Amino acid sequence: MKTLNLAIITVTILLIVPVVMNNQVKAICVPNPDWPQAPCYGDPSYHPSKEKQQEDWSPYYQYKGAAWMEMMKVQLINAMRNGTLEDWVNYDQAHYNSWRYYYLNDQAPFFRSSVSGLNDEHPYFPPPIQQLTTGIEPMDVACKKGLNLVLKAEDGSPACIHESSMARMLRQGWYAWYDKVGDTIVNTPDKLPFGGKDCAIPQPAYSIIGSSGFAKDDLPNNGVIYPGTNLTKNLVGNVIQFALQPNSTAYIHFTYDFNHYPGSNCRVTTEDAISSFNGNKSTPISELLGSPYANEVNQTKIRTDVPYQKDKSNVKIFLSGVQEMNDHVVRVSYKLVTDPNATLGKSYYIGFWFRSGILVTIGDNLYNGTAFQGGFS
Repeated sequence: MKTLNLAIITVTILLIVPVVMNNQVKAICVPNPDWPQAPCYGDPSYHPSKEKQQEDWSPYYQYKGAAWMEMMKVQLINAMRNGTLEDWVNYDQAHYNSWRYYYLNDQAPFFRSSVSGLNDEHPYFPPPIQQLTTGIEPMDVACKKGLNLVLKAEDGSPACIHESSMARMLRQGWYAWYDKVGDTIVNTPDKLPFGGKDCAIPQPAYSIIGSSGFAKDDLPNNGVIYPGTNLTKNLVGNVIQFALQPNSTAYIHFTYDFNHYPGSNCRVTTEDAISSFNGNKSTPISELLGSPYANEVNQTKIRTDVPYQKDKSNVKIFLSGVQEMNDHVVRVSYKLVTDPNATLGKSYYIGFWFRSGILVTIGDNLYNGTAFQGGFS
């Protein structure tokens, strides 16, 4: 009898142990409410390659739909820029699934955190060049907290730099690209389309995001102005000044943002703005931006009585380039060329689009007259 009881107990234990072990393995596979068919790698001894995971996760894009996935990609990129990637991923299962899909497809960075099984509160951002190899556009490169994204005007190559380096780089052929100068993505699919009674075109916001070739300027220390920048210390009110030597070439870079209110309930694109301003959506943006004017400025006033003659002026202005940074922000570059015999001390107010303008003085010194006393806009 004792032998029989021992045999029964032994068999019972052998039957129970696999069940318990199987339950432990299955318990690792937490239900995925966002995607019930999500791959489960519950066996702790099984470590699928990234390529295998990429294959297993490829149906997720079709399961959620292209519109939804692209919307989540926009949000994910924004979170990368803002240094809030971990919070975004941890928001819910759908956010985590989206991040995992894009990470496996080399379109989002891996980061060390509780989500990925490692404990580190700081997200990891690959170097800009490495991000480019994953298919991320230069303007979508994410910089870690404390660094700002700048792009080279010559070829669009990105760099993440400290604030202390911006003054030098933004005066040497680079331009800034961050939320204050227009990269805030506000045209998400959930917003109302332009054209309805509840949506209108806001007045465009312009920023100076970079310059090169000038002998002197009175830009803020970091070389950037954007809506809300305090310009009260400028010698001539709120007009930004530059000095440009004779026989010189200089460049200035602007952004124009046609929907710069993140809290807006409406989608407004560059095409919508062109249609509203010009009546024809097919008009090239370069046509609206390509005709700056210049007026001489003496010690006391702007000489509106002297017509600007581009071919005979001390300063010639050319539209150098237009780039659509996203669907509601354009970057515009102008080239300024001074005549070899340009008169030293002669000043010009150069008006661009939508009340954006600068004051250029020939030589090494800025304007010191009173024409703009009390401010000008």
